[in-house]
Amino acid sequence: MYRDGGRRRRLARMRLVRVQGLSYGYSAGVLIVAPDGRDAPFGYGIAATFWSDHRQGFGRGQPGDIRYWAWCLRTEGAPFFSSETAFFEAIWSRQEQVRKATRVDSQRVGRTRAIERATAAFRDKRYSEVVTLLTPFEAALSAVQKAKLEFARKRSPLKRSRGLIARLTKWI
Repeated sequence: MYRDGGRRRRLARMRLVRVQGLSYGYSAGVLIVAPDGRDAPFGYGIAATFWSDHRQGFGRGQPGDIRYWAWCLRTEGAPFFSSETAFFEAIWSRQEQVRKATRVDSQRVGRTRAIERATAAFRDKRYSEVVTLLTPFEAALSAVQKAKLEFARKRSPLKRSRGLIARLTKWI
C-alpha cells in the first residue's frame, strides 16, 4: 500500500517533543506535538507548584531547564507517550484559554491607551487624532467618550477636507 515501507503510518503514530530556547538563551521550554501537527507547551500539563517543588536541583539556565523538562517528561508525560489523546487535548485547551485571555487583555490595554491618548488630543484640540484613535473602539466607549467622539467628528479637519474634496471631484 505504501511505497515508503509504512513510514507514513509510523509518523502518524509517533509522539514528538520539540525543545525551544527561550529568553535569549537563559531558559528552555518543551512543546509536545500531536500526530496532527498541533503543538502545545508541556508545562500546561503539570501542576503549577510542580516547578517550585522540583526545579531547583537541576542546575541553572538552559541546561538545567532541559534536564528538568526531560525528568518531567519521564515522570509526568506517560499519558502522552502512551497515545492517550485526552492528555494532549487538555493541554491544548489550556493553551487556548491562555491565548484567549491574553488577547482580551491586550485589547483592553490597547483600548485604555487609545482613550488616554485621545483624551490628551481632545484637550489639545487635535480632533482628527481623537477620531482616528477612538473610532475602532466606538462600541465599547462610555457615554461621555462617545459624546467627545461625536464632537471631534464635527470639528475634525478630516471631515471638512473630505467634504471639500467630494464637492471638487463632483465638478470635475
